[in-house]
Amino acid sequence: MKNLFLLISFVFGYFFITQIDNSNQKIQSFLSYKIKKKTESPRYDKPMEAVKFWFEMNSFPLGYIPENWRAEALKHIQENNLIDNSKVTELNWTKLGPTNMAGRVRSIVIDHTNPSVLYTGSVSGGVWKSTNEGQSWFALKDDMENLAVASLVMDPSNNNIIYAGTGEGFFNYDALRGNGIFKTTDAGQTWSQLSSTNNSNFNYVNDLAIDKNNGRIYAATHTGLYYSSNGGSNWSLVNGGLSGNVYCMVIEISNSNPSTIFASYGHFSQSKIFRSTDGGNSFSQIHTVTDQGRAEIAIAPSNPNIIYISFHDLQTNEVTKFQKSTNGGASFFDVSVPGPSLTYNSYTGPQAWYDNIVAVHPQNPNVVYAGGVDLFKSTDGGQSWTQITNWYPYLTYPYVHADFHAIVFHPTDYNTIYVGTDGGIFKTSNGGLTWNSRNSGLATIQFYYAAQAPTQNTYYGGTQDNGTLKNTIGTNWSEVFGGDGGATEVDFNNPNIVYIEYVNLAIFKSTNGGSSWTKIMNGIPTGSDYYDGTTDRVLFIAPFKMDPNNSNILVAGTYRVFRTTNGGNQWTAISGDLTGDGTGSSGAKISSLAIAKGNSNLIYAGCTNGRLQKTTNAGLAWTNVSSGLPTLRITDVEISMINEQTVFVTYAGYSSGNKVFKTTNGGSSWTNISSNLPNIPVYCLIQNPQNGSHLIIGTDLGIFETTNGGSSWFKTHSSLPNVAVFDLDYRSSDNSLFAATHGRGLWKSTLSTDVRNDQLTIKDFRLYQNYPNPFNSTTKIKFDIPSNSNGSQKVSIKIYDIQGKLVKSIFDEFKSSGSYEISFEADGLSSGIYYYTLTWNNLSQSRKMIYLK
Repeated sequence: MKNLFLLISFVFGYFFITQIDNSNQKIQSFLSYKIKKKTESPRYDKPMEAVKFWFEMNSFPLGYIPENWRAEALKHIQENNLIDNSKVTELNWTKLGPTNMAGRVRSIVIDHTNPSVLYTGSVSGGVWKSTNEGQSWFALKDDMENLAVASLVMDPSNNNIIYAGTGEGFFNYDALRGNGIFKTTDAGQTWSQLSSTNNSNFNYVNDLAIDKNNGRIYAATHTGLYYSSNGGSNWSLVNGGLSGNVYCMVIEISNSNPSTIFASYGHFSQSKIFRSTDGGNSFSQIHTVTDQGRAEIAIAPSNPNIIYISFHDLQTNEVTKFQKSTNGGASFFDVSVPGPSLTYNSYTGPQAWYDNIVAVHPQNPNVVYAGGVDLFKSTDGGQSWTQITNWYPYLTYPYVHADFHAIVFHPTDYNTIYVGTDGGIFKTSNGGLTWNSRNSGLATIQFYYAAQAPTQNTYYGGTQDNGTLKNTIGTNWSEVFGGDGGATEVDFNNPNIVYIEYVNLAIFKSTNGGSSWTKIMNGIPTGSDYYDGTTDRVLFIAPFKMDPNNSNILVAGTYRVFRTTNGGNQWTAISGDLTGDGTGSSGAKISSLAIAKGNSNLIYAGCTNGRLQKTTNAGLAWTNVSSGLPTLRITDVEISMINEQTVFVTYAGYSSGNKVFKTTNGGSSWTNISSNLPNIPVYCLIQNPQNGSHLIIGTDLGIFETTNGGSSWFKTHSSLPNVAVFDLDYRSSDNSLFAATHGRGLWKSTLSTDVRNDQLTIKDFRLYQNYPNPFNSTTKIKFDIPSNSNGSQKVSIKIYDIQGKLVKSIFDEFKSSGSYEISFEADGLSSGIYYYTLTWNNLSQSRKMIYLK
């Protein structure tokens, strides 16, 4: 089997460009950058396709990602969804790993007073700490309001104070929008958000630095360079005259007094290098190179006059300019560009916009390290370079995972270096001659899908930038197939038979538990290369499903459905175009598939444009059952295991109040059961087969549940971190639920057959915000009536116009303690602002709603 090349980090989430810059023209320009296709082996080299894939999923139909979605959702959850764990049968989650490999790391901090203590920031898994030089890790603040930690800095005068910057502003597809800067004063035991950074200026904190001379904290964000002189209570902007979204990417502070401070601006735009020679009081532009974007700066700690800069070429996306100054930045001259590597002409390949880091030896200014796809080293000040790692095992090159983002030297032993990559942290103790993984316990793998053996504790999963994985012993996993992994299925009759997906629906099969793989695409049109997927119009990560009744039957989706009845030996198209957009290269695609338990002929296909199709005869005929459903991207279709006429559909995007729909008559009619869910994408759903009213969904902010069929949803203070959940699976043999997260690995819980929460004790009188809001014709109003010794009391809800005039009385009944929800139809009212008032036991609460005809 060929070496499985891991090319460019395909990096998930999608909260990226639009939140940094709302210019659709710029977004489309960015998405149009082309990467030359490599066809030798499966690779991780399709970041632009991934950007487009995830951006289109969650921006549809708005055309953008709302900038404030996270803050509004967290507020909504606090007000509407949190529930005391003692009142429900809580899902108790157990980590399944991987704990021996990790996802993307952009920041590492070593405690300068105790070098055994390290901190790292995972871009989708939060802050982690090690007390034994990285031999093992544990998570800090799992419930942090934002787990997208892209930058860290420790106070040089107090090792208990650490700042964590959130939001990854590097234009990769899963670059999650941040939520400002967080601070700990007790070495990570507790964290608090700096309220001064809870605004859009700090959505993407790309870099943090502290000037040891005056204690100033600097933050490089997408809107510029900020500093604080009072521990983050207040911030000042020092952009040297620049304004708007200027994309400050790097801060470098010299080892001098007063400090000379450098900042680079520009990302996919013309770079500008600014400098301050007065300790940060003023900055001025000193350097730029035509057609060069993101610039990575490194100052020699032993000689502040020596500076190195690596540039992202806006034409090729590689590094074609590597420059040096020997006079403190007064002038720069070209030195050699690190490369070629075994894969590319330069060390970054065509992704210098994404992975590019430079560091200088603390004592020798001629020893320089440059990390991109691989790591290079120079011992002569950049005149020549040697490749010292490779991202796949080859000859004598030490293996280190692809895509470098951080290089940190031990504070006293300069031959000991830690690097952060898309595969976690690696360490050398001899200046780069040999390397070891330091990822034990750093469970930050980003899964897309997962699958389980029918009884054994054997698990598989498709991941971002770490291939398709299989657990080996306990929570240790290994890669069994390279490239970005997609959907996975395990034969429930023979667990040695496994089906996996590489990008663009390239389906492979193993009959020996993942030791070897065979491509199984007969009947599905494919490209000429062995690792090519289909030539049909198809999603980058496409759906395929195993029939729960017959493990030899699988279905796969492009714009049409393919089916095999012999384990993939031969596929047959069982539909024409189901999207309504024809068979051409542009248009909607199938995004979800479902086969009924107990009825192999019943199949549903959900599409990216919201169309839902159904067949009751294994594809001989299809019926459009979309009437009554929103025109949004379908993420999951789940057919009830209790009654095949009951089907659930979940949706991506930010259309308030349109998250989960249900039918009880096979799609003839649909009911919106989104009720009080926040306005966030919902990716997956499972119905508890022991209790049909108990539904569990995976969202961008973890797990939500309902025990009343969707009338109301709640979120417990679960052991599962506040992380995106992309896939949920149920295993009947042990009544287990599995959650595949994008940033914290795979988790397992046991479903209870006795779900409490039908009669919660209500302590507070509460009126909730109506949903949807604004609304057209119909909206829902939820309220809580607390326990009262007087028994049932009269409850009324009245509608008033903006002038305070009563326009409708919509509810007037006696009610005992409990949670209630009613529908309000605005027939006969004019568009505008209205107020609804809940009255009970001489208490009243009012809220505003907006009616739009």
